Amino acid sequence: YGAWGALITVFGLFTGTIIDKLGVAKCLRIGFILSFFSRVVLFTCTSKHVLLFCTLVSLPLANCLGIPVLTIGLRRYTNNENRGFAFGLFYVVMNVGALIAGPLVDVLTRYYNNNGDSEEGSANDAGEYE
Repeated sequence: YGAWGALITVFGLFTGTIIDKLGVAKCLRIGFILSFFSRVVLFTCTSKHVLLFCTLVSLPLANCLGIPVLTIGLRRYTNNENRGFAFGLFYVVMNVGALIAGPLVDVLTRYYNNNGDSEEGSANDAGEYE
């Protein structure tokens, strides 16, 4: 996770001029499409090299075209009167998403484990026995 996060920062430094040239909307679209396809490839890959490419190249590049570009868009397309409200709403939505994500992953993991071909008394992905 450390290398992935560091690469988001490194790619973010190099994509700043690209964001300025292409604009916020186009960069958000590119970031979403790249992130979507990288996650699909990551989900279906069987090769270590593809896994490393997705984890260390395409996903950090997609992520540096995500939240940082949204922040740039908020700064560019708001004025002094509504900027505080816009950033406040932005962070509320982000925190509510983070609050919901953990329990949702737990629910989906339990659903997947219960409907899959799990055997009685077998260890789940976390190594816990049910």
